Amino acid sequence: MKFKKILLIATISLALISCQSKNQNTNNNVNNKANENINSSQENIKNNQNLNSKADDGKERKSNSNDSIYANPSTMLKGSDALHLALENHSGAQIESVGYDAEDFVYEIKLYNIDSSYEIEINPESGEIIKEEAEKEIEKDFISADQVAKAEDLISKAIKEKGPDFKVDSWEMDIENGVCKIEIELKNSKAEEVDVTYDVD
Repeated sequence: MKFKKILLIATISLALISCQSKNQNTNNNVNNKANENINSSQENIKNNQNLNSKADDGKERKSNSNDSIYANPSTMLKGSDALHLALENHSGAQIESVGYDAEDFVYEIKLYNIDSSYEIEINPESGEIIKEEAEKEIEKDFISADQVAKAEDLISKAIKEKGPDFKVDSWEMDIENGVCKIEIELKNSKAEEVDVTYDVD
């Protein structure tokens, strides 16, 4: 009987030691994963800082100004990128219009959800939401994210038609009489302006 008790105590002791060892291994794995995530985040921050310092370099900006299709060469986001940022805070919202203005240096996005219209302004370089206003409104005509994604191609088409000296000063996409249209205002180095309008579909 004593032998059985000793054997039972020994078995329980071994089981407890084994569990404690597994917990330590699990804790070590969790700590290792946490450290990996911290290191990865720190690497991302360093990469972003490097990109930001390059973007702040005057020579880098000068070369971008020749390549950019926008009158303001600091524009880094496409219209579809700005739309995605706006929709992050308004899941399920419909799109009333998307526009860009180089002079004000802003994307203007109008969304509609249930019975309210939201006007959102986004910085085209940083993606920061600058302003957001809501008002009660009933809207029936909407555009799609797929239509907004066509904006860059239509802008490139307009520049190709009017000449490479022209850059985008502003554009807006919305519904007119049931048809999705984009109106693009181009400006060249001589301050000549030209408007181009396309049916998106």
